[in-house]
Amino acid sequence: MTFWKKNHSWILKTATACFAVFIIVYFRSHYYQNCTIPQWTPDSWSYTSYDYRLCLRPPGYPALLDLFDSLYSVNGLVHSMNCQIVLSFLSVFFVFLTLYQITKRYYLSLILTVFYGLLPSVICWDTFLLTESMTLTLTVLFICTAVRWLTSFSFIDGILFASACLLAPIYKTSLFVYPIAALLVSILVLIFDKRGRITAVIVMICLIPSFLFIRDTCRMTKEYTGVYAVSSLEPRHKLALLLRSNLYKNHPDKELVEKIETIYEGNNYSVNYDTTDPVMELFAKNLKDQNTKLSAFNEACLQGHAKEYIEDILDTMRKTMKITFDDSYMTPVEDDPSATVVQKMLSHLNILKIGYAYLLTMGCLMYFLFSLINKDGKHWIWLGLGGGMITILVSVYAGTYMEWIRVLVYLIPFMVISLGAILSEILNHYDLLRALS
Repeated sequence: MTFWKKNHSWILKTATACFAVFIIVYFRSHYYQNCTIPQWTPDSWSYTSYDYRLCLRPPGYPALLDLFDSLYSVNGLVHSMNCQIVLSFLSVFFVFLTLYQITKRYYLSLILTVFYGLLPSVICWDTFLLTESMTLTLTVLFICTAVRWLTSFSFIDGILFASACLLAPIYKTSLFVYPIAALLVSILVLIFDKRGRITAVIVMICLIPSFLFIRDTCRMTKEYTGVYAVSSLEPRHKLALLLRSNLYKNHPDKELVEKIETIYEGNNYSVNYDTTDPVMELFAKNLKDQNTKLSAFNEACLQGHAKEYIEDILDTMRKTMKITFDDSYMTPVEDDPSATVVQKMLSHLNILKIGYAYLLTMGCLMYFLFSLINKDGKHWIWLGLGGGMITILVSVYAGTYMEWIRVLVYLIPFMVISLGAILSEILNHYDLLRALS
């Protein structure tokens, strides 16, 4: 009895942690059992048949696939997917560490960690031959190291934070925003927080390799495909945005506009490759000339029409608010007759919508202001979470034009961790009111 009184808190926490791990492992393993490993999509071929001269993808993920192919003479891709699954599971542990670092509430952190660990919109990417699973893992690592550094301002945490920023763009093109966000936060810390000035300088120095990688990527893309960008797809994506918003009609060459209109109408006003490929062929036959001339076309269409361009992006953000992050951007589990009972049970957790990120962002920025007023030391955390979601939303909607469940998937770790931080503050207010009463 004495042992229980002295150790009951530790025993309960250990028991609940073990139960949480068991639940996540049990449901995830059953989910994977009904999946084909690996699952292929049209984009998968750009990783397995990687050609750096096309400048479509960064080299990290193809290098990982090649590593497993060299290590295993048979089923190398299957082993690489197993690696994705293991890393995805380990990232769940870092979600807990991050939540607890922010909230100091063990059971709230554990509940939200289980929720994240069982989300089919997270689990489903682990078996796809795509970078989305690694994107989620790297995003969790980025948030975890950022929170640790912004809490402690220690030398080691700063180096780990900068290292996470280097790994991110090596694996996923869109994650080049992480080093930029880290640099901005470091500058703000350097200017406004004397506690972290020394380590802020260290972080900025350690970010240099990230920016050198981004610079060299842009230079290589310019050399091989004619456009200075992190991906050769940038002119095509902007063309799709111009087609969707009808801003392509602003180009002074009306004969060219008429030809584009004919192609666009012939494909039922779809902005997929069936439309963009023939449009790009109007400019040139090889990719480098296509991108060079298309970039000039895009700039001419946007000149003097920035307001309409921004309005179209905002309208798209409004229209996609109700889209739910579900099991797969191809076939949701609830519509699949071959899905197991476990998969269908987990599909009920598909409750996160893109629009919730807007609400959570506003909540984080509101608490950022409160934290500044109260001087509780959490303002950098709130700014990081809210600013991170804004950065992702703006960069994705301005740079892509479809497949929102897929391209915005790395919002999910930000959303779950932000939810935990906000709920913790609400509980703190409740505890204060109860104490006063």
